Amino acid sequence: MWYPDSAVASHMAPTEGNLLSKSAYTGTQKVQVGIKHVGYLQIPTVTKPLVLNNALHVPSLKHNLLSVKQLCKDNNCVIVFDNLSVCVKDKTSSNVLLYASSTGNVYPLHVPDLFPKAFVALIDPATTWHRRLGHCGVRTLSFLKTRNLVSFSNKFHDSYDSCWLTKSHRLPFQLVEHCCLRPLDLIHSY
Repeated sequence: MWYPDSAVASHMAPTEGNLLSKSAYTGTQKVQVGIKHVGYLQIPTVTKPLVLNNALHVPSLKHNLLSVKQLCKDNNCVIVFDNLSVCVKDKTSSNVLLYASSTGNVYPLHVPDLFPKAFVALIDPATTWHRRLGHCGVRTLSFLKTRNLVSFSNKFHDSYDSCWLTKSHRLPFQLVEHCCLRPLDLIHSY
């Protein structure tokens, strides 16, 4: 959540992890609580991300502060305030990039989560992942586990008869009663 503030000269964030790139702050601006890093970050919108250049990492802040002047200058946008809401619009196309209703005395801008995240409540057994992923083998499951894409509670053994039979490309050969020891011992003809 970001709070637009027309009184701050720079964007400020209390969390260092928000900065996409960072370097030690060596500027002359002083904030009473202390600046640790400077960097940039992006706020996703439906059409294009809003770039926040020269964002300051100030650990003792309680909230993210959004410099209205810097946001408008860096993104060619307009911010419209009224008593009920705040709206960030693209200056050239007039498309609404961000919108928020006012609650109390501030205008909190909730950043949209364009990439929904899945949360796992419990760890499923390996056989469940085996079935979910189309009865994949041990190698595929271990690859996915090393990349932290799946997690399962037990070791997986690829020894299910039904999986082997359904993955085979031809029927198994029948057992024969005769055995040949030399070439041409048995000849088939009609």
